[in-house]
This record gives sequence, structure tokens and C-alpha cells, in this order.
Amino acid sequence: MSFNSTLYLKDNDLPLDSVIKPKVTKLHYQLTRNHPEWSELARAFPNLIDLEISHSGNVPSRVPDAALFSSFDKLECLRGLGLQLFPKSRHSEQAATLSHLILINSDGETLPPWLKSIKNISGLTLVRPSMASLDELSELPFLSNIKLELHHYDHPNDLPIPSFACLLKAPALRQLEIELSPQAQDTAYLAPLACLVDLPQHIELKLNVYSRVARSDELNKLLGILQNAELTGEQRRHYWLLLLATPKPKNLQSEKLDARFHLTFMEAKFNPVKVLAQAWLRSRAQVDAQRSPLGPDCVLFICGKSGFKATELKEKAAELGFSLSKTLDSKVTHIVLGSNPKLTAAIDVDQHLIIDDTVLSQWFSADAPKFLQQTSAAPMLDNVLDMLRSPDETSHLVAITMLEQGGITSEMQLPLFLILKTTDNKALRKQIQTLLAGLGDNLFQLAVQDRVTFDGKMRGLNKHGDPIGEGAVYKKLKGLNKRWGKALCDEFSLLYFNRFGEGLLWLLNQKEELALRQQAIQALVEGERLNWHKGCGFERMLTLGDDDRRVNCHLYPDIYLRSDELHNIKAPLPVELPSKTRITELDLHNCLLGELPANIMHYVDVTVLNLHFNHLSSLPATLATLSNIEDLDLSYNHFDEFPAVLFKLTNLKRLDLRRARQPTGRIFNHHYDTSQGYQPISAPKAFRDALPDCEILEDL
Repeated sequence: MSFNSTLYLKDNDLPLDSVIKPKVTKLHYQLTRNHPEWSELARAFPNLIDLEISHSGNVPSRVPDAALFSSFDKLECLRGLGLQLFPKSRHSEQAATLSHLILINSDGETLPPWLKSIKNISGLTLVRPSMASLDELSELPFLSNIKLELHHYDHPNDLPIPSFACLLKAPALRQLEIELSPQAQDTAYLAPLACLVDLPQHIELKLNVYSRVARSDELNKLLGILQNAELTGEQRRHYWLLLLATPKPKNLQSEKLDARFHLTFMEAKFNPVKVLAQAWLRSRAQVDAQRSPLGPDCVLFICGKSGFKATELKEKAAELGFSLSKTLDSKVTHIVLGSNPKLTAAIDVDQHLIIDDTVLSQWFSADAPKFLQQTSAAPMLDNVLDMLRSPDETSHLVAITMLEQGGITSEMQLPLFLILKTTDNKALRKQIQTLLAGLGDNLFQLAVQDRVTFDGKMRGLNKHGDPIGEGAVYKKLKGLNKRWGKALCDEFSLLYFNRFGEGLLWLLNQKEELALRQQAIQALVEGERLNWHKGCGFERMLTLGDDDRRVNCHLYPDIYLRSDELHNIKAPLPVELPSKTRITELDLHNCLLGELPANIMHYVDVTVLNLHFNHLSSLPATLATLSNIEDLDLSYNHFDEFPAVLFKLTNLKRLDLRRARQPTGRIFNHHYDTSQGYQPISAPKAFRDALPDCEILEDL
């Protein structure tokens, strides 16, 4: 039976006893000054195969020498912390068993020359090396595995990155692992790593960024893309250093990226730079469209997926006189760069005119506008828009059939976009994507083409039987804010609300007094009443549930309403509204309020304030500025005591305190049973005496 035993040894454990420890195969040895001869250690541990040497403080009296290698005839792995090995004699034969060497904090211009004499070494790990070159390693005949830890915990940018271009020529090298500091973001500092894109295919590379798993995976993917792309060596190295020095590829500086860069990563479907590529394509298409419009002498090639159908392109080619080519040859003059392009290396970025669907659509419309795009079609347009805005999908199908023949106007883009993102009909989605191809700005086209939807599942029930509603819509729009652009997310929020009665919380949560937000708020003004609940309430959570759900929502609003997706939602009330419109009733019930919304103190004309079914535990003293309040509903909240500010609301005529405390029963579900611990909130006698005409509703 074999044993694998590990022992930790320090100099203060010396002198060694005479007992031989044959079971010890791994030794961690921390030396100071007076450690014994290596032969003495070898006698005590005859079967040692793994030795780690470290030191504490200055060790002038001894450093490992040739005797270390000659004494341990079974040693396979040696770790050295801050040690320089100076052998006094040749020991290539004596170190025949040594196969893995780990050097920590190695100093010097190059690796020590004795390393070349350890011919059988196959694995080498350099931890925080401070040296300029690793070229000597290319001479080791059996070196197959190298690991470089170039990250320093305290001083991440102090470690130089050694030159190791020659290392890639090591005859037996098969695996190379490099760990970098996440702070390493300087192109000049990272320059020695440019050679990684020239790595031979038989060498497996694993690139790590310390404590950044996602970034590590991304860099390895980027390196693979560049290695497989048809680029010059100079282009590969230039692009690689740019990407290596930029932690978030989407933040790359556009002026440093050329056409070949964008074409390479568009073909590779690398999404983090998709927005940059689309912006470049839109700019390039506009410039090339002015250089040479599509005409009779032009040959058009579609590279990737275009929003235009093949039949439509053939019809336009016959109508306008241009030719279509199935191959990218020397005759091609114009290239339509669509999604998922292929064989982009054949594109001559200096000669070919590169356009997109938008330019193509503009050319087709300008040359021969369809009947719905003509000024005489105005009456018909209203009918088509009504069909698109209808909740009935049959009306959508009829309208889209008309649009396929009659063309699209700018007013139709957003209604079509809403249908595209909310329908469950996949065939209908494809039709709409074709209709919207090339329309709108760059971000709009990205939104049209991506796969994110707000289909019927968003308006259904989750696995617990709870309505999904506001939380999921808000979360999706928050995640799409940068991909779609804030303006489109805001528009979509209002469109979604107008269609489904939910989703406005995203827009209402914006702090800026946007024109679109003001438009949405006007829809919540009902006479002198601001129905805030209609815009950011959670009606379906209650109306679709039974009594138990209502109790649970009151007990755990953060679980049953928020669903871990609506954190810190504090939709501020509009500041300007009360100065322009008289608001006497403010309905804030069931709005997931833990505190009163910002700007409420501007609503001094309010006489009716409904705060029913929130999770308020206190009211601010500034509520007294709303001195005209006559009717206040605090039922179904989380108060622990009677709010003192109510004494200052001297015009109160009705106060609802029913179930104004959080229910009990987290374990036994006693809820509002006073015999089991529930304590109702009651108005104190002093309040009743101060406001004798106020009707007070309390728990029985």
C-alpha cells in the first residue's frame, strides 16, 4: 500500500531526530539560518518526491546548491520561494527525476543558467517573476507545461511582463497558462503578450485574469477569434493589444478601430462589440451611399442576412437596372452588409462600397415610393395605424399584409415594434422584421434584430402561480437600456402600458422631467385626481388572487410584489403638475411604497390621500404641509405605532387605520387574530379629543 503524507518543518524544529520517516513524500520546509545539510534531510525523508522551500528573513549562510539535487534521488517537484539556486557542480544526471520546478519571486535579467542543465524538466511555474526574458526556456527539450503568474497582490503593475516570443518555439511545449492582473490595462505594458496571437496550434493556451472569471473566458474567446481570422500578423497583434487593454470591449475607442476590425468581429458574432460595429456600418453606409448611388452599372452582393427578401431584391434589380451577384467577385460594386456576415475577408474595404439595409431601403423608397408612402394615402394611413394599435392580432395580420404591398411610414415603426416584441406568433415576427429592415437608427435596428421578447409569458403566471407583471417588464427594460437606448426603452414602456396596462413603472421611475414621461402622467390625471396607482400599481397581483394572496402580499410585499426584481423603486411624483393642474385627490394605493414618494409636498391642494396597501412604517413630519387633507387611508400598511404627524392634519374628517400593522403569522398563519398576538393600530384618546369630528376606522 502506498502512502502520501505531508509534513510541515521549520528550523526551530531542529535538530532532526534520528527517526526515519519513509511515509513522508511531501515536505514544506521553512528555513532561517542554521538548517542542516541536504543529505541529513534526505536521510530523514528517503521517499521525498515534493519539496517546498521557503525562508523567513535574510538567509545568508546557506542557499540550495548541487547537493540538494544529488541528495534527493526521488525528487520530482521543487518549489522555491525567493531562492536563487547556485549549483557548485554539474548535476544534470543527479537531477534526473526532477520534472516540475516552481520558482516564486525570481529575480534577474534572465532565468538562472543552471536551469538548462536540468534536461528532464517538463513543467515550470514562475510565480511573480521579475525578469526581462524567458528565451532560455526554448532550449529545454522536454519542457511541455509552463505557467506564468504575473499578478502581484499588492503591486499589480510593478511586475514586468517578460519577453517570451522565443519560448513559443520550445520543441516540447504543449500547454501555456498565464495569469494577469485585472489592473493591467496599459498597451505598452502588455506589449510582450502580443505574440500570443501567433501561438502555434499545437500549444494550448489558458489565459486568466486574477479573480475575473468572465473576463478570462472573454479573452480566451477573443484570442481564438483573432487566431482563426484571415488577418495579417500586424492586424492580429494590434487588435489583440487593444482588446487586452480594454476590460469592457464595448468601451473601445471608435477612432482606433478600422473596418477590418468590425468585419472580423461581426463575422465572429461577438456581441460585446456589436453596437460599435453597427455604428461603424451606419456611418460607412451613409458615406458610401453618397459616393455612388445604386444604378444600372452597379452589381450588388448580399453579405449575411438582409431584411429584404430575395424576390423583392430581384424585382428591384429588374426595375432599377442593377445586377445581383451570388459571389463576391471583382465585378461587385456594392455590398449590403447584413447580420451574421460570412467570408468578410474577401471584402476590399478600400474599393467596395459597403452599405446596409437602411441605405437600400432609402434608395428603393426614393426611386419608387409605395402607395402608403405617398401623400395621397393619408386617409388610409389612419386606418392602418388603428389596426396596428388594436389589441386584436387579426387586425395586425390584415395591416401587415397591406404594409407589405404599400410600404412603411415613420409613424408605423413603433406600433410595429410593439407587436414584434409582444406577439407569440413567430411567423408574424419574421414578417415585421422584414418590414422594419433598414428603418430607424442604429439602436432601433439592433432592437429589431435581437431575440428579446415580451411575449404572453410576461403577462402570465410564474411557477408559484403569481402574476409576473411589473417586475419582469421593469427588469427587462433595465437590462436593455444600453442595448436599445434609453429613448426606445422609454417609448416601449409607454406603448406597452397603453396596450397591456402594465410596464409604465420604468418610465415613471425616471427622475428627469421628460416630455414622454409628462405625456404618460397626463394619462393618469382623471379630473382633479392623480391615479398614480394606475401607472405604477400592482393590481393584477391582487385581483387575480384569493384572500390568502392578499394577506401574503400584505405580510411579505417584497416577496409577493417585488419578486426580487424591483429594488429601490421610488417613482417621484411630477413637480410641475400641481402648479398647472389642480390635484385634490392623490391615489397612491398598492404602489409598493416603503416611504412617501419624492415631491409629494408640492401637492398642497390634496384633500384625499389614499395610501392603502403599501408597506409604510412611518410618515414624515413634512406631511403636515398637506394641511388640507380630509380623507386619509392608511389601511394595510406596516405601522408599529400611531403616526404623530397626524395630530397636525387638523382638517381630517376620515382616517382609515384598519389592518395598518403588518400581520403576524410568519409561522402559524394567525394573520390578524388579536388573540394570537396581532396588535391593531388605534388612534390615541388625545387625537380623538383634538379631532372629535373625524371618523376613525379601526380593527374590531
